[in-house]
Amino acid sequence: MTGQDIIEVVPQKYRTRLQQCLQGKWNQIQEIRFRIGQPVEWFDGEKHSIGETHVTRMDMKEMMDYMSGYSLYAFEDEIAKGYLTIPGGHRVGVAGQVVVEEGKVKYIQNITFANIRISHEKIGCADVILPYLLEGNNVRNTLIISPPRCGKTTILRDLARKISGETLRKNVVIVDERSEIAGCYRGEPQKEVGPRTDVLDRCPKAVGMMMAVRSLSPEVLIVDEIGGRQDILALQEVLKCGCSVIATAHGEQWESWMKRPDMQELFQKKYFERYILLKQSGNPGQVENLRDAEGVECFDI
Repeated sequence: MTGQDIIEVVPQKYRTRLQQCLQGKWNQIQEIRFRIGQPVEWFDGEKHSIGETHVTRMDMKEMMDYMSGYSLYAFEDEIAKGYLTIPGGHRVGVAGQVVVEEGKVKYIQNITFANIRISHEKIGCADVILPYLLEGNNVRNTLIISPPRCGKTTILRDLARKISGETLRKNVVIVDERSEIAGCYRGEPQKEVGPRTDVLDRCPKAVGMMMAVRSLSPEVLIVDEIGGRQDILALQEVLKCGCSVIATAHGEQWESWMKRPDMQELFQKKYFERYILLKQSGNPGQVENLRDAEGVECFDI
């Protein structure tokens, strides 16, 4: 990764300095933050900053113009959800003055904070776990549990590549509500998700799962960060159709995940046959352990 997609959307006055500071380090960079009145900061496991200059409102406007192709209104729906996606599949979280109508966020104006979350591909990171998810040529229903920044989306993306590619050659649908898995920019995946993969980008998970089974005939459906009653009801309907599901959920560890009421139902009704828990480590995508439908640790990775 060269970081060129990132450099092209930051304000001109920071480009040379960022290139110098981050040269050869792009594969380790997780995010770059811009806050009006504060230095630019980046995170690679530790926090670093360009301390001698502070971000101005004009810097922020310049950056939003670059990110939106000078058509910020075209990204209003994304921005209302707190982010926008830029070329390369990188997602930029934004904050500022929130405009609310009838209890719903309509827009975010006067954007004051921007966090460029660097999207990394780790080809082959799912190689170790894939055999444990297979039953013959079928994919077991699987839930990946991990804290933030532990690589669950990266593993999900690699599983899509493997399952839709030469490993299994199955039709895969990704419901990508926040453009993180496929990293779509204007509907086109910026990340390699496999030759037989269709993507419902920026589509609410529960709605997208039902759309997929009704019109796209997936053999495997992939969805990120499930939780809540609507997701569970949609998941039930998908499983009735005979489609395999691979999903992720937030959880610091098995015990804390099990305490969530919405997750208890998933476990008690044995919706998933495999659970993958990821480690909190400096190397995203590391597996802590695998569990079966009963929650028993049964595999040694």
